[in-house]
Amino acid sequence: MQEGTKPRTTICAGPTNNPMNGLRYRVVIEAERVLDSAIIERSYTDYTLPTGATPSSAVPPFQMLRSTPFPMETRMENTAITRMPDNPNFARVTASVVMPLDLDLMDTDGIEFHTRTNYTYDEDIILYVPQESTFPFEIRSEASTVSTGGVSNRNTTTISKFCVRIVTRVIAQADLLIPSYGYAPINPATTYEDATCRNFFNQPLYPNGRANENCYNFC
Repeated sequence: MQEGTKPRTTICAGPTNNPMNGLRYRVVIEAERVLDSAIIERSYTDYTLPTGATPSSAVPPFQMLRSTPFPMETRMENTAITRMPDNPNFARVTASVVMPLDLDLMDTDGIEFHTRTNYTYDEDIILYVPQESTFPFEIRSEASTVSTGGVSNRNTTTISKFCVRIVTRVIAQADLLIPSYGYAPINPATTYEDATCRNFFNQPLYPNGRANENCYNFC
């Protein structure tokens, strides 16, 4: 341990056998409260979507090598909320969930490039939707995908196997009163250089000699 370095604390985030042990305060935090959520899972075979803009020098047909989703850039378009007549706290929510995808493609000359396209899903679900308040709620979706290879041309890309997960949440920004264990501790950092020097300093100064006493020169 370097001089002046504090020992690492044993108080950290993780499981606890007694959640009451160490509670110190009631604190107010500003957070996104999830009022309701729902997940949709879809699996497609030979799914076709737009290829996106391709370089003019690329020679079709193309081979799709991989796709990269961008869950945090998912957006909802044309959202409509229709409250249920028999239970006004629940509503039918319809929207087009749009998630950007990067496609890594290779043309017939073996040259790789990538394009940007979108996956769109027409969502139609029932969620708990609170009544109007001073600070409004928000309905937000996040989507992610995994896929195998596929074939492509300048207009469309057909993916052999395409799996999608969409999570839709009803969210409200709110002040929440929660129990607290105090401020989170910050342990001293161990840098890569520190570990390198420590291993170096633990090495013997000189190589070990032979333990055999019947040696010819130096032992």
